[in-house]
Amino acid sequence: MQYCATVGGGMETNMIYQKEFQASEQPSSTLVSCFCYESSSNGNYPLHCHSYYEICYVIKGERYVFIDGSRYLVREKTMFIVPPLTVHGNENITDVVDIVLQFSPDFLTNNSSSLTPEMVLEVNGGIPPYIVLVEGDNAYSVLNKLTGLCPINNSPQFLDSNSQISYELRRNSLILELLSSLIQANKLILKKVSGNKLKINSLDNVLNHILCNPEEKLDMETASRMAGMSYYSFSRYFKEVIGISYSNYCNLLRIRYTEDLLIRTEMPISEVAMSIGIDVPSYFTKLFKQINGLSPAEYRELYKKN
Repeated sequence: MQYCATVGGGMETNMIYQKEFQASEQPSSTLVSCFCYESSSNGNYPLHCHSYYEICYVIKGERYVFIDGSRYLVREKTMFIVPPLTVHGNENITDVVDIVLQFSPDFLTNNSSSLTPEMVLEVNGGIPPYIVLVEGDNAYSVLNKLTGLCPINNSPQFLDSNSQISYELRRNSLILELLSSLIQANKLILKKVSGNKLKINSLDNVLNHILCNPEEKLDMETASRMAGMSYYSFSRYFKEVIGISYSNYCNLLRIRYTEDLLIRTEMPISEVAMSIGIDVPSYFTKLFKQINGLSPAEYRELYKKN
């Protein structure tokens, strides 16, 4: 998946890597990444979504994390997991050192015969969607090992193929051990959802286009051509994979985009509405409230205070 914004400082390396990882490689049962990053206090990671799981563990520092319309204050020794297609981003408060793991849904299903495409991993309880780890926990120990294994702001370098294979097997086994320990401790749970998460990657280009061009109303005919499908096949396929209709999901992504503007800027609500191509503020308020349970003004007031 390509990203629609860039940021400065140490996060620039992060954005470049993520763009290449999502856009140039095809998902497979072994598609996994593990990288450490150092980013400055003015670093931020704009809202985005992708077809992979993402685990981020803050080793040092403090930041705000935005996940599906809510903002959370995250401090060191805190890990959050982002399921596929979850709109998320972050904004540093201090300099931050973190480790980011990404893996495809089929990485899980190919390692467990009990997992099905309708199951997703999420934090037990759901809110807040993060876990504060304690020294001595097995998960804490595994993350320390992964931190030592993964390079900082760079790709791993290998002398030969044996070294690369050894690294990849070690990395993958540690990620599986991490997930296993969190599930066993009941900190992560498997939840059945609508849609087929093994087929999400085929829609990456369409979903990214919507999120990066929120003011554009991408009609389903154009979207189906982008996905290489007929209009009717795309409509059925989209609902099968995502779990809701194309039009409803477009509205959801566009509203997620405005949430970021409401928190980060002082733009009038009428201009925020216009940023996603809505020129009637009352309709924007109605749509926003349907998704968030709050009006845009109430949402801004809530998160500006925190």
